Amino acid sequence: MTTQSPDPVGTLQTALAHTARLLGERPAMAEAQAREILKVMPGQADATLLLAAALRGQGEMAAARPLIEPLAAARPHWAAAQLDLGVVLA
Repeated sequence: MTTQSPDPVGTLQTALAHTARLLGERPAMAEAQAREILKVMPGQADATLLLAAALRGQGEMAAARPLIEPLAAARPHWAAAQLDLGVVLA
């Protein structure tokens, strides 16, 4: 008899959730995870936001800015993107 884990393995949602969990304590690992997601799905908005947040978490505002600016411009009603843009610009 096999048991299934409550979280599906290998899905985009699982990878994004894992990346988000890494942000607070291990932003460099979150950056690596987000970059891996973006290799498979270039331009994926949630992964791009997480990558920008990971860079910001490492103090790399100059690297985060070109990622978050177009994302925030393309999605003016996405509060998370607008917040990250504000933090990067501050």
